Amino acid sequence: MVTSRGELSRSLIAFVVSFSLLAASVNGYPFTASGASDLSERDHKPFELKVWPVGASITWGQHSQSGNGYRKPLRDELVSDGWDVDMVGSKHNGNMTDDNVEGYPGYTIAKVEAAAMEALPKLPNKPNLVLINAGTNDCHLNLNITGAGDRMQKFIDTILKEKDMEKATIILSTLIPSNDKEVKAHRDAVNEQYRKLVTAMSKKGTAIRLAEMEKALSWPADYTVDGKADDTHPSDAGYAKMAKVWFEAIKGAYNDGVIKATGTVASPDTVTEVISVESTVVVGPNVEVEVEVVTETITVS
Repeated sequence: MVTSRGELSRSLIAFVVSFSLLAASVNGYPFTASGASDLSERDHKPFELKVWPVGASITWGQHSQSGNGYRKPLRDELVSDGWDVDMVGSKHNGNMTDDNVEGYPGYTIAKVEAAAMEALPKLPNKPNLVLINAGTNDCHLNLNITGAGDRMQKFIDTILKEKDMEKATIILSTLIPSNDKEVKAHRDAVNEQYRKLVTAMSKKGTAIRLAEMEKALSWPADYTVDGKADDTHPSDAGYAKMAKVWFEAIKGAYNDGVIKATGTVASPDTVTEVISVESTVVVGPNVEVEVEVVTETITVS
């Protein structure tokens, strides 16, 4: 049996704390811990989120001053919520460190599918969470609007048929507001198809949830950079609002038991982790005992 590094780390810390409590209890005195803040860990989630952001220019982060689009604020929210996060994708964009993305500016749903499905088998680690925002270009081109939901379902089905992807969770975003004439004319129809699609697929057992962007952003306020508003692409402030919607959808899916540890995980032969824990126990008047684990090297094969 292989024990995870997180389990070993927390076990070691728990031992030190337990020893401190025991020493204090035996001597009948209260204790103080100099490393209390270090031992107050966040609610750490049990597995890593391997997030695959898929779509066109909005997923890419076009018009974002940082180039990160919604990805960095979303990643920051997830980490703050206790997740280990790895953004996956065959492309890179933005000034964030974990900058992988699958964004193709100008692509329609069908073209995003073709490019993404070419990239997916080559990804070193398969994602367990897929974020899809696509369809704005279909609206802009007035491309078979009534069939947008069917094209999206085909895309999702194709993803889930890929090796190691059958239990991945899909979060499908509705299309954000736009001032583009054609997008404004067709966005509501596409969004309604997406809502019905998510409901129908979910009832059939697909791990899918909706990220409802309908009222998250407003044009032009969330699309303006240096006094100029883009018709379609948000500013960093607008992308941050998208990130909050993604985050709430992901949080809800996890709380519902939808998101699971699936996909492939890189397994190095040896993993070494160094842990440092310090604690001071007061065992009597003017008597203190230092309990310290300076370094603990744990090797898991």
